[in-house]
Amino acid sequence: MSNSKVVSIRDIAKKCNVSPSTVSRVINNKGRISKEKRQMILKAIEDSGYTVAQNNKKIFSSNIIGLLFPRLITFFYPHLIDELEIALLKNGYSPVIMLHNDDVETENNCLNIFAELDIKGLIMVPATRAIPENFNEALSDIPAVFVNVDHKDSYYTINSDQFYGGQLAALEFINKGCKKPLIICRRNSSAISNLRVEGFIDIFNRNNIKIRKENILTCNRNKGSFSEAKDLIKYAYISGLEFDCVFADSDWKAFGSLVALQELGYRIPEEIKIIGYDDSDITKFTFLPITSISQELPEFSKRTVDLLLSLIHNNKSEITENNTISVSLKSRQTT
Repeated sequence: MSNSKVVSIRDIAKKCNVSPSTVSRVINNKGRISKEKRQMILKAIEDSGYTVAQNNKKIFSSNIIGLLFPRLITFFYPHLIDELEIALLKNGYSPVIMLHNDDVETENNCLNIFAELDIKGLIMVPATRAIPENFNEALSDIPAVFVNVDHKDSYYTINSDQFYGGQLAALEFINKGCKKPLIICRRNSSAISNLRVEGFIDIFNRNNIKIRKENILTCNRNKGSFSEAKDLIKYAYISGLEFDCVFADSDWKAFGSLVALQELGYRIPEEIKIIGYDDSDITKFTFLPITSISQELPEFSKRTVDLLLSLIHNNKSEITENNTISVSLKSRQTT
């Protein structure tokens, strides 16, 4: 009778003081690993009696694509996952979805699990909205596309044109005669999300309209954006801030602003105009449909999957590192 037993990759990794993904690459004979380290891991495997369970063999032989995303509390990411899942299945791949909840340690654990699954590719929104420092250690040889992050050489990114989105909102307000904007955005936001506000401010600056610091109000990302936006509008009213338009960096903040302004007796859009961001379902079905910036989900999803498949199949002629998807303004009754 064989003395071998099923031992987890994590057990081997701990014994060798390496990451689980490094052990996985040795098992699957993938990646660039030094001869000494490879021999050390192989000896640890032999000494421990490690065997790969039959169900894991089936997993390793399948076409798994990892999808690693933050909390699904916004419109954009849940709907993007839906679009990606449909496209990947059509191309013969099996998407496996994991959430890191904007926590770096959870993100690292997810990456290690994906390494154990021997995924064929990865689509990822990093927890910090920047390329993870340990990514090369975890999945150096796995084709990966990073969504809505600052571009970094040698990595493949795809982003919505957030700066242009902010510009579109500002141009809509200026064309409607607005001169005193109020901005409601998330506190401690990522560099990519900040681009929305920067683009908005840029257009007003070009039109010689200075946005006062007091007119930029921030929400706590851990609180409900609808209710906090309502509170911020009421704070602006009580504080005597002057504004004739509201740019919110999400549709739920725009909706909260709309409700608060109507409760305060303002006529929308005659007295105050509102624009949100994401073009989510809520903008179309509120009592007053909300003007919003659309990130063009179908095109975003298609370009993301096309880029990943080009990386997997090494179609270098079809690959560019930094990919930007245009956005558009959907005009409705709040402007």
